[in-house]
Amino acid sequence: MEDDDDSWLDRAEVMSEVHIGCSPSFGYGVSSFEISRFSSPERTEDEFAVLEKQEDDEGADECSVGTDDHGDLILPRRKKMRKTAQVTKDVISVYHNITTQLSDVGLQVWKGALLLSDFILDSITTNESFKDTVVLELGAGTGLTGIIMARYARLVFITDRGTENLDNCTRNLMLNSSSLRQGENSVRVRELDWHNPWPPVNSGSSEANSTYHWSPDDLRIAEEVSVLLAADVVYSPDLTDAFFSVLKALMPVNSKKVLYLAMEKRYNFSLRDQDVVAHGYKHFRSYFTADSSEAGSCEKLDVDVDNAETARHFRGRKIDVTGVRQYMKNYDRGKDLELWEIRRNIL
Repeated sequence: MEDDDDSWLDRAEVMSEVHIGCSPSFGYGVSSFEISRFSSPERTEDEFAVLEKQEDDEGADECSVGTDDHGDLILPRRKKMRKTAQVTKDVISVYHNITTQLSDVGLQVWKGALLLSDFILDSITTNESFKDTVVLELGAGTGLTGIIMARYARLVFITDRGTENLDNCTRNLMLNSSSLRQGENSVRVRELDWHNPWPPVNSGSSEANSTYHWSPDDLRIAEEVSVLLAADVVYSPDLTDAFFSVLKALMPVNSKKVLYLAMEKRYNFSLRDQDVVAHGYKHFRSYFTADSSEAGSCEKLDVDVDNAETARHFRGRKIDVTGVRQYMKNYDRGKDLELWEIRRNIL
């Protein structure tokens, strides 16, 4: 429920739907996410759907608990057998919290990161879209999506703020480095606080750990970024304002850079409106106009954009997620999960 005083939200414990069913329901753990790889391009979509149904019938969801050599919980998911040789699998493992306060949700895995990972995997499988690119992920959280991208891209900057988040990204990078194109050299974990200007100024403060400072070489390579990623960053109007502020700097006027953003609409009952509303989503949508110039784009706005000044800087195209094959088998997309392609307007 939304009210004028939302301070209680900062203290409340929240859990991602991705972690529901895992026991214990608190603390720190490692989840193993299975990635199905479709290796028979001659098969039709209907045939792949049958294979998916077979997998779902052959094994029930599991979320058993063990510990690794460091004593951390290991939460394997959906250990299933497939009789069909045309589908192969690999695994990505991620350290994460099971519950957090709202200020620390980056330590959990959310649905948007899984959808964006699916989009990357599908794009690489069908047309090698991201091969040899330099990529920057904003608000990376656990680093899952950036690590998936680092299997194919030339270099990925995984960015977030705060030492705890950045240390966790580094931990996950090391855990999965053997699957990356150039091992740990495929990724650079860096601090990027949206409330600060871009390019960042290294203050040398204890909060901005020197491990995650941007070096002159980093900033030089960052000029080559052509693809930006963001997932599960739309939940606070203040953060949305800061997000688009730094996006203006990262994607200058007439830039050809593209942002792929995955998010889930979140609804609350508003006392002010006496209705269930998605204010965070509406605020997000006020920052760009829908692009109807390309096939498959939105024909009309699904929310009212009442701020022409903010919307004029960016244009967005909502990608039909039903056309994105599901490789990550740990989540239900539902109807409120969206994927957007956002570009800077030509002014």
